[in-house]
Amino acid sequence: IMAPMFPGYLFAGVAPGDDEGLRHARWTPGVVRLLGVNGEPNPVPQGDIDSLRLLIAGGERLKPVPYVVPGDRVRVKDGPLAGAEGTVVRFGKKNRLVISVSLLQSSVAAELDDCQVEKIGG
Repeated sequence: IMAPMFPGYLFAGVAPGDDEGLRHARWTPGVVRLLGVNGEPNPVPQGDIDSLRLLIAGGERLKPVPYVVPGDRVRVKDGPLAGAEGTVVRFGKKNRLVISVSLLQSSVAAELDDCQVEKIGG
């Protein structure tokens, strides 16, 4: 199944100071806004773009996963801990998340696949 890696986002290569290119990007059908600060677009670092290209060229099956960092509150979506809520403590091995779940005023940690959790709140 083909699906966008980053649904709702379009990457446009516009050189800094290229007002004409920026105008075309802004007025492309379907574009709602450009990501940036104070009305100025915020470029994606070239290293990130190069890394994405390498991943795609590698031929592996890629899937989007929730963007969570240590400190984020998450809810477990499926599996034996479904419905449990906790805080991301650290990233474990093999892209697994270790979360702390408060139980009876204590904590336990469990390694979960990143696709098993969803971020809660802002």
